[in-house]
Amino acid sequence: MTDFEAIAIMPAPPTFEQLVSAEEAAVYLRIHVKTLRRFAREGRLPCAKIGKYYRFRLSELDHWVGQQHNEISRPFCVETGD
Repeated sequence: MTDFEAIAIMPAPPTFEQLVSAEEAAVYLRIHVKTLRRFAREGRLPCAKIGKYYRFRLSELDHWVGQQHNEISRPFCVETGD
């Protein structure tokens, strides 16, 4: 067995969070994959670009969702002329 073969069959360290594909991340976030890729390309979403593919950590996506402040979800207030 070569050193490369030994490294290839070693399990990932327990602290390493697995990366998911754009398709898996889009299903997780319940958005269209094209929207997810556009957000990643624009730098609006945490991701890693490996070659021509975007990869995502679910924990980072959870944190990103928690940080979003959507104008639609804010309470509507009417200012009075007092």
